[in-house]
Amino acid sequence: MKVIPAACSSFQQLEKLEVDSISAVLVAPICSLLAATLSELSFKFDLRMESFTETQEEALQLLTSLRKLDFGDCPHLRSLPEGLRHLSSLEELAIFNCRLIRSMPEEGLPASLKRAIMV
Repeated sequence: MKVIPAACSSFQQLEKLEVDSISAVLVAPICSLLAATLSELSFKFDLRMESFTETQEEALQLLTSLRKLDFGDCPHLRSLPEGLRHLSSLEELAIFNCRLIRSMPEEGLPASLKRAIMV
């Protein structure tokens, strides 16, 4: 995972981000900085994450400009965040090689979603 200093002004202008640690990104201070510009977020090869905490769910809700969300090769991830429905800008959701995820969140998916892929 590449670490980007929070003081860096380009961090607040970041449009796409790919990381290998869900828990490192889904914290309120980072999500607040990314909220206005981040449109694509990819979580790939997180080998530890099993489920989302309430704090992580709340941090995800701060990403109001998120249009695309990917989960790939997260072998222990058992579920998607329940609050996905509240991401009103989300248009695409992709889940690849996350074999323990068997269903969508109980609250459902956002009305803005145009494409969902689960492989």
